[in-house]
Amino acid sequence: MGMLVGALGALVLAGSAPAVADTDRVTDARGDTATEDGRNPGQRTADILRFDSHHGEDRVAFRFLMADVDPRATLYATAVVRTSDGRRFQAQVGKLVDEPRRFLWISRGSGRSIRCPDADASVRPATRTVWISVPRSCLGEPRWVRTGGLVESRPPQGSVFTDDARRDGRVDEFDVALGSRRLARG
Repeated sequence: MGMLVGALGALVLAGSAPAVADTDRVTDARGDTATEDGRNPGQRTADILRFDSHHGEDRVAFRFLMADVDPRATLYATAVVRTSDGRRFQAQVGKLVDEPRRFLWISRGSGRSIRCPDADASVRPATRTVWISVPRSCLGEPRWVRTGGLVESRPPQGSVFTDDARRDGRVDEFDVALGSRRLARG
């Protein structure tokens, strides 16, 4: 009987162990940006080289590693999340060429903005990275998430270049490709 109680106690303790984070790393093709007319010019300013998604105990975080982040360009990076309850969210950080401050916008799939004061984001041209971090509470505390990412850049010469982290050379900003892998919180 003592061994049974000990085994049950170990099971209870194991069940209450802290959640384990899950990470997905996508390596995107170099030079696969697209323009509005669909051409693939190999432009570096919007070119995603790697897209990391991390579903942790308290936050879902994203890191875009870019071929280049032109400090003179307007840039928008969008992380898309599909949650375990079927909801879709977007978190977008923007850096405007004529406004050095960045903004962060989070919305539901309907496009309706949601309030999420603890979300954070940054655009770091020196390290060619864009970071977005969203508290799980703003996403409805999902058990798992599927993610995707898109970057759009408008250099000073005026063309718009985009790259989807999970597609090579093809972009649909209204249908960002999501990974098939479910990132579990633990």
